[in-house]
Amino acid sequence: MTSRALDSRISLATSMYAQPGVYALLIGSGTSTGTGMPTGYDVIKLLIQQAAAASTHPLGDNDDAEAWWAEHGDGKELGYSNLLEQLAPNPAARSALLSEFFEPTDEEREDNKKVPGPAHAAIAQLVQKGLVRVIITTNFDRLLEQALAAVGIVPQVVDSETSVQGMKPLVHSACTIVKIHGDYKSLEQRNTLAELSSYGENLQQLIDQVFDEYGLIINGWSGEWDKALVESLKGRRSRRYPIFWTARSKLRETAQELAQRHDAIVLEGVSADDFFPDLLSRLESLETLATPPLTEAMAIARLKKLLPHREKHIELRDMFEDEITTIANLLAARSQVIVPADGSGERNGPRDFDAECARLLAATQTLIKLVATGVMLDRDKLHTDLWVWVVGQLLRARGQVHGQHHEYWVNLGHYPALLVFRAAVMAAVAARHEDVFLRICREPKWKDQYVHEEPLPAYIILDPYAVLDASVVREFPRWKGVKYLYAPSALLEKDLLDPLQAIVEDQEYWEEFRRTEYRLGLLVSLEDPRGWHEPSQGMYWSRDTSWTREGELTWEREFRANADRQAWGWDTSEPTEDGRINDTINGLTLKIKGQKPWGY
Repeated sequence: MTSRALDSRISLATSMYAQPGVYALLIGSGTSTGTGMPTGYDVIKLLIQQAAAASTHPLGDNDDAEAWWAEHGDGKELGYSNLLEQLAPNPAARSALLSEFFEPTDEEREDNKKVPGPAHAAIAQLVQKGLVRVIITTNFDRLLEQALAAVGIVPQVVDSETSVQGMKPLVHSACTIVKIHGDYKSLEQRNTLAELSSYGENLQQLIDQVFDEYGLIINGWSGEWDKALVESLKGRRSRRYPIFWTARSKLRETAQELAQRHDAIVLEGVSADDFFPDLLSRLESLETLATPPLTEAMAIARLKKLLPHREKHIELRDMFEDEITTIANLLAARSQVIVPADGSGERNGPRDFDAECARLLAATQTLIKLVATGVMLDRDKLHTDLWVWVVGQLLRARGQVHGQHHEYWVNLGHYPALLVFRAAVMAAVAARHEDVFLRICREPKWKDQYVHEEPLPAYIILDPYAVLDASVVREFPRWKGVKYLYAPSALLEKDLLDPLQAIVEDQEYWEEFRRTEYRLGLLVSLEDPRGWHEPSQGMYWSRDTSWTREGELTWEREFRANADRQAWGWDTSEPTEDGRINDTINGLTLKIKGQKPWGY
């Protein structure tokens, strides 16, 4: 059997993951070419065009830059260093000359040119994760600094001999960028062969320290111009950590010699914009395998970090899926018949039902908080599909019944879904995102195997009176003899109070709860005109809290004043449509005024 070696990117990812911060990056111009940032040779050609334009022998459209230089240059072989020496004889002149090549114009910025690209963004995330702490670069540009700033990191930048003296030790800095050729705005750039042939003592010691103490990931560097850096790498003594050398094409002679000298692991034919995001993805996969269950506080903090980013939908979904799986496993293990809460073997409906509601609430509490926080803070409504998906998954987590069962005990399997659903729609109403409220109500569906011919939407399936037996809930021991008229509503109001305190203050909670209940009742009335499903009775029916002195229903008036009419289809110019909604509102008010609570 022929043995097959593992992809070297696997060994790099596992090594970096096991030893965060051990690898330093050595990057050259090839890391930035994907952004439209010119290489040294690109600058050569552009400079020759400028020199030719300013001379009496301008370049024609088809003229070759090297041929022009051979005829009109200084007699030496064309190179970046001697060309710069001729055009700008001192560092200040070179800085002014080079700025136009590294700073994007407004048009370039709109085209995402000369701004951080995928490679820089991935490197910034590697730094953010603590996997990379030291970067040596031959580039003059500031794309790395910009990418790091985007993730909230201000690196220590060393770009001259004098700046080495005042730097923090590498181990004490979250990120150090060593710009060995300087910065394009610096007056201490290294461009010419003479400048690139040696470093000052302090900078040389720093480079030697990095090469000796760190593994290296080299990208986008050919070694053709940097004589001093080549010599430094040749003299690397330590072999404790390997070198990984990645290149877009085949390594040139100098690079090949260095790679062979140090037994470097070479990856050819891969661009920086492919390599670094791929490496980041592999490392994140390793993190996922090793990540312990998040505490509630950690989960909420992570949620807040991911929410503003549409592209993080997979990470968000994975986080919610973990919580849903835990609840689904609990529901799968539930008995289909009543289990006595005190272990006596004697069933007591209200006591056992009360205890089971408390158990399911405890298992669901973290997910309630995550969903409510997510819906509330999803200001740009980037993740509405996720909230719909979560409710749908919980609906299906109840499963179907088989064999002997107690119906109202089995129905309680939808209590986690009911809690999360009500938290989600209440957060949507509180955030004034009624279009999100309506999607969460309408789109998740479930079909009862015995009752429904077609799947029904969440706002029907998760009617509190369908999930909770009102007559049993009214007798819960927790009420200590108090008889709530709308017991399922009262149970939800009390069970959701603590999880929702993070998004709604106590004094506003009861208003948001009733405001949401009213909209749910109205939606049933509006979308089920045949009356197959009655609007659920709830705390918004109570005359103690929802009727003014004039006998007008508070929540009807609030809806007329504040509802998102476009979301509800109430902004149409068709009078019949307006009339239908008005008739529905009036009809719901008549029901609330005239009906007695269920069970009485």
